[in-house]
Amino acid sequence: VICMTRYDAMATMMTGNVLHLGRDLSKSGFRLTPETGLLPDFVFHLCTICAYILGLIVHQVMERRGQKTVATALAPGLSLALVCVEIYEAFIPAVIPPRWNCMLLAPIFAVQSNIC
Repeated sequence: VICMTRYDAMATMMTGNVLHLGRDLSKSGFRLTPETGLLPDFVFHLCTICAYILGLIVHQVMERRGQKTVATALAPGLSLALVCVEIYEAFIPAVIPPRWNCMLLAPIFAVQSNIC
């Protein structure tokens, strides 16, 4: 719910992002509008899906390399990444549109869902 209200995307589940991707492609296609900025809206949802897949790949590579405690190995880094995203959003002026911070969260949630 927080990601949906903050970023208009779902960092934890990709089904919604696929639906948003289709909606944006059918609604505005490749056109740029003042709301989209430099990239069309569908690119944002496509990047969110790719970031999520990247998190899954990292987790699987670590697991296949013999890391028996992948969750233990990744937990400190993932926790620190979540804290850094929150600090960045709270205290640092936005250099890029805030919705793109979802790209930092998607791989974290991918690893989390892959572990469970």
